[in-house]
Amino acid sequence: MIGIELVRDLATREPDGDGCAAVRRAAFDHSVVVAVAGRYENVVKLSPPLTIEEEQTHAAVQVVIDAIGTLR
Repeated sequence: MIGIELVRDLATREPDGDGCAAVRRAAFDHSVVVAVAGRYENVVKLSPPLTIEEEQTHAAVQVVIDAIGTLR
């Protein structure tokens, strides 16, 4: 499992819960299921199965990267 904390501004580290929800929706729209976690619901949680193939891993991570990239 890995978590990616999203913040609105690097200087203030203000949590970005809305952005996290948008990433979850965008990932789901591309058949990738991620969870939202954290006190402020601003952490994208990736928890792939142990049996996932390397190619599937790369594809899923790219979906999440693309979703995060749309936030800015």
